[in-house]
Amino acid sequence: MKHYRVSPDETPFYYSTCTVVDWLPVFQADVYFQIIIDSLKFCKTNKGLFLLAYVIMPTHLHLVTAQSENTTLSEIMRDFRQFTSKQIRKQLDADGKKVFLNLFAKAAANLPKQDYKI
Repeated sequence: MKHYRVSPDETPFYYSTCTVVDWLPVFQADVYFQIIIDSLKFCKTNKGLFLLAYVIMPTHLHLVTAQSENTTLSEIMRDFRQFTSKQIRKQLDADGKKVFLNLFAKAAANLPKQDYKI
């Protein structure tokens, strides 16, 4: 997923987009949707995320969010992306989706401390 830093604005609401590397259509089965939904629920309960709206598409997702005063949206999104990408990688491996895993490993080839970039 692509990384953007969030900076304070005049509004407490943010529109965010997270994309899969090379726009690969990972989110096509319910199990992958559930990974995203469970991660968002966790961030709402434990990280201070206020989730106003979201849509999950095969290659990306859109969010309309805000955050509590105790955290920043950048921190929340960092944790969300990190955890979610690990869960997606595990599910892709369990589903035998080697083509996706190979492409994600190639995307992370020049990144320190990262085996896959989703």
